[in-house]
This record gives sequence, C-alpha cells and structure tokens, in this order.
Amino acid sequence: MTDLTIQGAVQSCQGVFITGATVTLEGTGQSATTGGDGRYRIGPLANFLGGDYVLTASAAGYSPRSLPLTLPDTGVRTVNFAGASCLSSGPVSTPTATSLPAILFADDVERGNRNWLRQHSGGNTDWEIVDHDAESQPHSWYAVSSSAATDMYLISAPMTLGPNIVLAFWHRYILEANRDAAALGYDGGVVELSNDGGTTWQDLGLLMTQNGYNTVISSGFGSPIPGRRAFSNDSRGWLQTRVELSSFYSQTVLLRFRLANDSSDVWDGWWIDDVTVGRSDTVVLPTPHPTVALTWAIAASVTTARFAIGAVASNGKVYASGGSITGWDGGITNFERYDPGTNSWTPLPPMLHPRYQHTLVEISGKLMAVGGYVNFTSQPVEEYDPVTNVWSVRADGPAPRDDYGVATAGGKIYAIGGYLRVTRVDEFNPATNTWSQKASMPTGRDRLAAVTGSNGKIYIIGGW
Repeated sequence: MTDLTIQGAVQSCQGVFITGATVTLEGTGQSATTGGDGRYRIGPLANFLGGDYVLTASAAGYSPRSLPLTLPDTGVRTVNFAGASCLSSGPVSTPTATSLPAILFADDVERGNRNWLRQHSGGNTDWEIVDHDAESQPHSWYAVSSSAATDMYLISAPMTLGPNIVLAFWHRYILEANRDAAALGYDGGVVELSNDGGTTWQDLGLLMTQNGYNTVISSGFGSPIPGRRAFSNDSRGWLQTRVELSSFYSQTVLLRFRLANDSSDVWDGWWIDDVTVGRSDTVVLPTPHPTVALTWAIAASVTTARFAIGAVASNGKVYASGGSITGWDGGITNFERYDPGTNSWTPLPPMLHPRYQHTLVEISGKLMAVGGYVNFTSQPVEEYDPVTNVWSVRADGPAPRDDYGVATAGGKIYAIGGYLRVTRVDEFNPATNTWSQKASMPTGRDRLAAVTGSNGKIYIIGGW
C-alpha cells in the first residue's frame, strides 16, 4: 500500500469553474476545497486501500453531485465534476433517497483496515483483524474478552448521512454472562454514534430493528457500562443487526463498536464483519442461514459393550479402542471403526496392549493410544496406521502414572498431570519417538480434561 492522490476541477453546468466548492471522499474523512481556478486536490493519501468509494462535490447555490468510483491503492486519479457530472445552479433541492449514493460505506474486512480508528481504555489490547472466524471468509474484526476492566473501541471515519440510511453489520459474540440468569451480562458489546466529532457518544440500541441487545450489564465487577443494555452471553453463531439512522439525516457522524469488559472471568470475545452503511432500499436483508434442527438419534452400537473407551474421529470415520467390560479386567484390546454413512461398525486389528481410561489421538493421519490403565511400570504408546491396518509399539510412556490428561499441539502429544495430583508435563515427539519433560503445571491434578484451542494453546479443565 502506498499513496493515492485524487484531483480535478468542479464546473457549473454553464461551464463556469466554481470557487469554494467542497469535494469529499465519503466514508474516509478526506476532503478538499476548490481554489480560484475551480480545481481541488485530495491527498496524497498514505497507505490508501483501493476499492469502491463515492466522491461528492457541493457548493453554495448548487445541487450537490455524487460520483461512484473504483479507486486504486496508489497513483494519481483525475475526477472532474464537469459535462454530464456538472453542478446545476439554482435552488438547491432536498436530496431524496434515490438521488444519494446507494452505499456510503462497506467493509468486508478483506482488504485490511479501511480507515477504522482503534482505541482502548484500560489494558493494552485493541480490536484486530483475524482469520479464525468470519461471516464472509476469511477475515473479521475481533475484540478479545478480558479479566480486567477494559474498553475497546472500533471507530469509523466520519460520514454525512442522507435520508433513509441504515447501518447493517454481521457479528458473533461469546461474552461473559450469568449462566443462571441469561439476561444478565458481565462483558458486553454496544454500538454508539457521535454527531459532534467524537466529543460525546449516544447508544443506538433503541434504533436497532433486527437482532438488538439481549442483556443488561451487571453493576458489579467494575464494568465500564454498568446497567446498560448490550450484546452479551452467546449469540450461537453469526447474526445480522440493523440500525435505523434516519433521525441523523444530513448530519456528519462517527460510528463505533465498543466492547466493555469487567474485572471477572474471561469467555471469548466479539467478532464484527460485513459492515454496511447505505440506503435502506439497497442494504437488503440477507438470505437467512438455514436453521439446523438439533436432535439426537440412536446410532449403531459398538460390537463389544464396554466403558472407558478411547475414541477419535479421523478422515470421516470414528475409531474406538480398548475400554473395560467389568472395571476389574485390566482393559481389553478391542479396536473398531464406525462409518456414519452406513451406520455400521467394522472390527479392526486389536491393540497390542489392553488398556482403558486412555486417550486415542490423531497425528499426521496415524492414530495413537496414549496412557490409561495398562500397568504401573510401562505405558507404551501404540500407533495404528490406517493405510497398512497395522499397530506398532512406539516409545514407553512418560514417568509411570495414570489418570493424566492428553492433548496434541504442533504435531506432538502432551501428557499432563496424573495420579496423585502431579504437576508434571511430558511431550512425545512422534518424529523422533522420544519423550521429554516440559514446564510443570502451577497446580497438580489428575482425572483432568485437556484440549487444544484454535490458538494452539492447551487448556486444562477440571480434575481432582
């Protein structure tokens, strides 16, 4: 991204160059005034992001003229308000919904930061562009939940609104709320507007006509927005919210998305995507996402009834290994594969060691049985190759113990904690067939759950 300059001249329809006309690049806050020769120059605009914009020229005694443009990232673009694009003189008519640009601003977050300002109060995190979740893939804006009282703001460039303007945006949120009283939130997102250059802000909740606020924020725990209505709890997927902005007709406004965190627990955060400001007749309602009925159904049973099974999904199939029939049998070696397409189980070659309360994981297309009750002197890792349909023994397990949690990250396997509430963490590298000890947990625990998040970090849940 480099610099772009927009230049040209503004003429009346009588061919006269107009002095003192204002030329504005809508949605960016960039404008220029014509000199005595009727010419203007906007820029150079550093780090400009090319795309679809609207350029508007206005002058006292003339009807304004708006031109839709597709601008490059860099270079010099000449745009003249002349000929068929001239400014007509005489009484200035009141703009109508169809005489104004259909779309004032649109951002699908696929071309970087399009003139958004990011600010925060408390903490040190800001809104950021991410690629781990989006309505229109792959990018969206994201503000993370925090355990400290913080405010994070995503602020638009100024834009002048015509009649019948709406704000529409897609968003998803998983924000801390009261699990027993879903309408009580702790961390919350709000949408606000300023018509005085950012000096004061007003909440837009009462103007939301679709998918508005769903909670009231608690007055405890230091929230920056106590007692206000907001988005909180779990949106359960992406939603489009629409806000009616007709009451701000002819005003120049800023819009902002604000995530306010309190000083208690952390959930996930707030994602924003596909933000559009435009005429209500052009910002159409999207085709609703199909609603999937969530129901349970009984599938085929495993070939041998048992509990404490290791299981993993791989390549569209489900694999189940080991387990115990009585709890006193030392485990079994049974191994089988479930095909959801045929709703059937197929017996496969058994494991080489009986075990139960173990974990079955996938690494690079191969399945590995780790941990569990095998015996108390050796817990070998076993590897199953679906291509050859053969089990093989890998390295012995980590320091002998049971009831530890198992997770995978970065192509390696981690054995975490274990009986009796140890803090030890061991890493298995399948490429070298070796175990190595890693940093211990802060607290010892056994019978815990371990899971790897989308950020590559391992999370420990529960335990004894």
